[in-house]
Amino acid sequence: METTILLEEIVALGNIPENLHSSFLRIANGLHQKAEYPKEKILRLFAEMLASPKKFAYSKNKVTNLAKEIFDLEKQGKKIELSEEGKSYLPAEAPVYEMEEKEKQKTVAFDLRTSPLPYQIYGAEHIEEGALKQMETALSLPVAVAGALMPDAHQGYGLPIGGVLATTNNTVIPYAVGVDIACRMCLSIFDIPGDFFKRQPHLLKRTLVENTKFGMGGENSA
Repeated sequence: METTILLEEIVALGNIPENLHSSFLRIANGLHQKAEYPKEKILRLFAEMLASPKKFAYSKNKVTNLAKEIFDLEKQGKKIELSEEGKSYLPAEAPVYEMEEKEKQKTVAFDLRTSPLPYQIYGAEHIEEGALKQMETALSLPVAVAGALMPDAHQGYGLPIGGVLATTNNTVIPYAVGVDIACRMCLSIFDIPGDFFKRQPHLLKRTLVENTKFGMGGENSA
């Protein structure tokens, strides 16, 4: 096979073990010739994979198998360090914004309504008592505006599965989940204004994609 990307260009990225040279070269030229990846893109892909082999080893991509080998070496204490040239291919770090000190929001206690708001029930004859009681509790909250139970509603954790709850503006209720199919919510409070996310939407999207897992058995380390 005609060599279009030289081994010297690849090993310049870091202290890549000699036994992996042929794998790097084969993948590089395969991507270059068959997938028509430009050389710059391939070297950047290798640099990012060497910097975070675990991330590439557990995701389906062009270098998954090679990343697994490198991650195995890392677990053995044989981490491949990027050279200055290799680091130059990594994306620039996101800027850090320092927010001005503000007074912490005061804690406010609310009393439940003396009776729940009226709500619509679809298929009431098939809905269990526990789901009805949970919905009544939810509609006794002072932030509740309206609610409804769907025909498949049944008892959940804080809110019935198949329950719908509308609230006032600026209301977040992490407890209002059903916990039926491994659904869950996690609330984190950051002392930053809402328009920050409008200025940097791509950073928020990238963070969510990189730290959220879906499907049966999907879990985070947190």
